[in-house]
Amino acid sequence: MNSTNTPTLVLIHGAWHDGRAWDDTAEHLRAQGYEVHTPTVAGHGPDGDRTTTLDGAVDSIVEYIEENDLTNVALVGHSLGGVYISQAAPRIADRLSRLVFLVAFVLSDGESLYDVLPEALRDNLLNSTNDDGVIPPDYAFVRNGFMSTADEAATREVFAELSPQGDTTFSVRVDQSGFETLVADGEVGISYIDVSGDVLLGPDGWYSAFGERLGAGVRVIRVAGESHDLMHTDPAECAEAIIAAARD
Repeated sequence: MNSTNTPTLVLIHGAWHDGRAWDDTAEHLRAQGYEVHTPTVAGHGPDGDRTTTLDGAVDSIVEYIEENDLTNVALVGHSLGGVYISQAAPRIADRLSRLVFLVAFVLSDGESLYDVLPEALRDNLLNSTNDDGVIPPDYAFVRNGFMSTADEAATREVFAELSPQGDTTFSVRVDQSGFETLVADGEVGISYIDVSGDVLLGPDGWYSAFGERLGAGVRVIRVAGESHDLMHTDPAECAEAIIAAARD
């Protein structure tokens, strides 16, 4: 794909995951000619430092894009990755063509991730946090929440790649003023991929919870899937949704 308008895709994973989460989806995207980057965010992965703060996680994304001198970037965030990309965007706005939220959290100024979770889910995570401030992956949660349409073998394969998550990325209240200004000014295009059957947050779904925070110009891509981890359960569909969301 040779068009100068074709975005470079940088895919940012969510909690417990790392860059490997995108392997199958990235393969589909590269087969269609896209340049695709799937960095592992600081604090994630088997060797990640679980004490990494939200700022440290965001720094690693900004540094990756700057050190690789990436421009015309469609920055895609899945789930917790939505928090990461909204924090990173004001710092690298001149390098971005679009932000893409894939069933992702969008926080308002002064909120933490815990503030927007359903009470039962929040309590479950808080009760699962160990004395070191680390939340280990929970198989039942992954099976029923992330991989609800997958078979047991596929779920086990994904679960084996998950790593403990430091709770600081969930508990810190964010300064979203820069992102909210970016949205208001329309400086960077914004898309939201809504997976209709993803009920991790409840029956009303993701876009109904966060869409109003993205301004009137948001492009909404609706996917008739059922799993939160679309990149695992249907990587081809995930790739097509990203392409539709990331285009000019």
